[in-house]
Amino acid sequence: RAVGRVVAIGGAKRGLGVRGLDLMLTQTPLAVMRPYLDTLPFAGMLEGRLRLDGFLDAMRVAGDLRLADALVPGQPISTFRTDGVIHFGGDEGAVFDGFQLLDASVALGTVRRVVPAMLLPGQLHLVGRLNGPWQNARFDGLAEHMAPNQAMSRLLGAVRLDTRREVLGVEMDATFDRLSFDALRSGYPSLTPHGGLTGRIVTRGSLESLWLDADVTGDLGTIRALGTITAMDPRWAADSLDLTFSRVDLDALLGKGGSTALNGRMRLHGAIDSLVPPDGSVVMDL
Repeated sequence: RAVGRVVAIGGAKRGLGVRGLDLMLTQTPLAVMRPYLDTLPFAGMLEGRLRLDGFLDAMRVAGDLRLADALVPGQPISTFRTDGVIHFGGDEGAVFDGFQLLDASVALGTVRRVVPAMLLPGQLHLVGRLNGPWQNARFDGLAEHMAPNQAMSRLLGAVRLDTRREVLGVEMDATFDRLSFDALRSGYPSLTPHGGLTGRIVTRGSLESLWLDADVTGDLGTIRALGTITAMDPRWAADSLDLTFSRVDLDALLGKGGSTALNGRMRLHGAIDSLVPPDGSVVMDL
């Protein structure tokens, strides 16, 4: 059900539009958006306030909405408080233009419908701006991952996810004030490090060939990483990945080996895959 007011407008060049639409939605099917986002991989019910103004080619979309995702077990809840412009139509479906996420909490089960490579469970809290096509949008702002075990990671910076192809593209330039291994382990249970990291991480490319520039420190020590990696679980690989490290604690890194404070440099080339034996080379100076 939708209750409120709307004035429909139209033009020969710009097509359909609305002026001053202001609706209160109650158990309204998300299918009402299907004509504008025909590739939207979601279904469920919307509730809350929705305000629209403009033509479909440049529509201001503001609201305080709640979505129960019917396509994910348990119908997890996502909430969105937004204000900004979306360009609907064309091959890209919808394009964000300085679209503000004033406060959003998105169920990662819902995110996985768009980004199958997203293995982390829990909620993603976002405050910032979106720009670009919805399948290749750039987010600038604050992002927090809250895992089911209450562990949390938090970053401030820019992240672009390209979901248009089979392999996920990731461009990131972000500073983590907390990257929690307990939170990561909720989606990658084989991870052995304990505690967390802080620092800057820059990536460019796809998960199949991802250029990485990281400068991080934490319970396991301080690591400077530069090179290309593959991160397609269960396949993990490095192509001339250069690691410079100090105070590395093997117990915090591997959960065994005793407490250490190793300093040195390592160069990695090779792959680890649970389906085949490891193959590669490691050169280390301590």
